[in-house]
Amino acid sequence: MTIEKVEDSPLTPEAVRNYLRSNPEFFIENSELLNTLKVPHQSGGAISLLEHQVHVLRDRNKEFHTRLDRLLEHARDNDHKFQQTRRFVLSALESQDLAELSDAVERSLYDDFGVEACSLILFSETPIDGCRAERVIDANRYIGTILTSQKAICGEFPANEMNWLFQRNGIRSAAIAPLQQLQLLGVLAVGHSDANFYRSGMGTLFLNYVSEVLQRLIPDLANRGA
Repeated sequence: MTIEKVEDSPLTPEAVRNYLRSNPEFFIENSELLNTLKVPHQSGGAISLLEHQVHVLRDRNKEFHTRLDRLLEHARDNDHKFQQTRRFVLSALESQDLAELSDAVERSLYDDFGVEACSLILFSETPIDGCRAERVIDANRYIGTILTSQKAICGEFPANEMNWLFQRNGIRSAAIAPLQQLQLLGVLAVGHSDANFYRSGMGTLFLNYVSEVLQRLIPDLANRGA
């Protein structure tokens, strides 16, 4: 197959491009031309079309391996988080009372997830052995706007709210999940001294999952101790 030049239609680069687009099999039938064609290279020189294709395929192969490595890294990270979450859930389910539950939550968050600060606060009009218990009226006084959220929220919060939640100074950002099942049961919070560590809008899937587990366990364990 050849390109015929019409006398009244001069052969232009655009005409060649259009012909090759319309005849993609051209180089299959004229493969001997591949080694004679030259294309620019990043080095500034010219290489044959076959060499160019080899470079393109090599670059695509590198890109593919980079993407594959990234996917494998995410898979390993997700598997690690799954194992951590599994240990947390099993530990929580084995708790016999609220004190054991509180201890399991803090131990998991500190040891498995490596949080800098965490706080599980249960709402009660009377003290609860082995747990931090606060009256709802007091919680509303300090973190009332946070307790209106239906899901976990992240970001930088006022110092007085952080100090009340964590009972320590220096916590600048936090991820906070109100615990409610028909009524407010408490609040779970993790914090960090870096104001940008827990950013507004970041994912809260894990904290929401943990809070859902706690919301189902707390009423049952509270009834056991009544």
